[in-house]
Amino acid sequence: MALDFALSFSGAANSRVTRHRVLRRFYEYLAVYDARTEALERRAFPRSRAIPPPRILSEAELASLIDACRRISPGILLKGRTMATLIGLLASSGLRSGEVVRLDVPTLI
Repeated sequence: MALDFALSFSGAANSRVTRHRVLRRFYEYLAVYDARTEALERRAFPRSRAIPPPRILSEAELASLIDACRRISPGILLKGRTMATLIGLLASSGLRSGEVVRLDVPTLI
């Protein structure tokens, strides 16, 4: 039944692996309370190394995303403005999200 559940999803490349991993850990939890619970095989599904294609936003989608970021945490204005700036920087520079987060202002000596 667990394998049928994992196989029933045809989403992203690793979605079946993720579903199976969640079920396996839940089964491990159940086994603590019921010794009859079967353990699921660790490597029932091979993990895909495929990189998902990038999602290119249209101008309207980008504007909508930046506008939504500005409305994050109305009580803390800096949070929304920071997110909107981050999204704008990602869109205009072509940097990856990890690269933008690691940006730093060099100290002048």
